[in-house]
Amino acid sequence: MDNEKTKLWTNQYIVIVLLALVMFASFYMITAGFPIFVSTISDNPAIAGIMTTTLMTASLITRFFASVIIQKVNMKLLLIISLVYFMGTIGLTFVNDSIGFLIFIRALQGIGFCMLTNLVFTISSSIVPKSRLGEGIVFFAMSTSVGTTIGPLIAISYLANYSFQSMMILTLSLMFFSFVCSLFTKYTIKEETENTQPPIKEPFYKYMFDKRVLLPSILVALNYMAIAGTVNFMGHLGNR
Repeated sequence: MDNEKTKLWTNQYIVIVLLALVMFASFYMITAGFPIFVSTISDNPAIAGIMTTTLMTASLITRFFASVIIQKVNMKLLLIISLVYFMGTIGLTFVNDSIGFLIFIRALQGIGFCMLTNLVFTISSSIVPKSRLGEGIVFFAMSTSVGTTIGPLIAISYLANYSFQSMMILTLSLMFFSFVCSLFTKYTIKEETENTQPPIKEPFYKYMFDKRVLLPSILVALNYMAIAGTVNFMGHLGNR
């Protein structure tokens, strides 16, 4: 009975792992593909970097408010809406390929990227049994790492032979798969019945800042600086 209660690889857990794997692969296909595409239609290489900078800046600004929104809205519903929103931003790439419009799209995608990453990590932690939380989070994080790794590889290899528009169709298909997975996810607040005390209302800024995550945030920032440099370097090699 104990083994059944602490089962990790439940249907819900498998769904959220698959959702995260495909979603992160799609994210980083777009992240690697946009600079390559922009460098082919523009004479200014710096604009390719602006695409990624715009995404991350919009994501950073949104992150200050995302935690507050997540506390107020049903997580599953918000996940579904965010996935539909992100698919919509992919669809906008077929409307216009001017530099200004593409930068605008990247800003919109940064908002969706922020919301989706917050949601999938929060939902995954609610699905994992408390007794196997460490193991469950490690496997889930591994799926996001695999997606982050194979996304640029797929994008660079694909764009060497096919068009950017067809790659966006592929990315849209992958995001639709994540959307289907989201329909089967569940979010439950752990130990909700045990908490008999009324919730403490904290100031808005406490949702936005937490000193405890400062050091991990710096380490993640340094890690992604290395990833960004590697992806852009590989992209330029692919264009030669």
